Amino acid sequence: MTRANALKSSLFTALSNAISVAALGATLLTASVSTSAAAPPKTAAAPKTLVKLAGRVFRYQVGKYLIQVTFEAENRLRWTYLKAPGGETGKSATEKFDRTDLRSDVVLLAWTEKGGTHVTDIYDLAAMRLHVSM
Repeated sequence: MTRANALKSSLFTALSNAISVAALGATLLTASVSTSAAAPPKTAAAPKTLVKLAGRVFRYQVGKYLIQVTFEAENRLRWTYLKAPGGETGKSATEKFDRTDLRSDVVLLAWTEKGGTHVTDIYDLAAMRLHVSM
């Protein structure tokens, strides 16, 4: 399966499972942009990017988890559990993701974690909402 087809499949799964997506929806608590992040290099084959992610930091709550996501590049993020049950506070990982910019304020991200979990996040920056499917 090509990366484009995998991303379309992730989008279809996320949107067709609206009940599970809505149940895992989270309100973004904070969002900030770092001015120290360098712009990513331009490539001729790069897809159109409407939403600048590099340098942004988001915090959100899902159940008992308080999570911070730092976008290190336009296709790489680091998530950290700021608060988590079971001694997982402080757990962190870096993920490289595929993305589709749906609008100028909505972006879909998809990746597979080391343990095999497939994650699809839809960031709606205008509404400050995050939809998560795992």
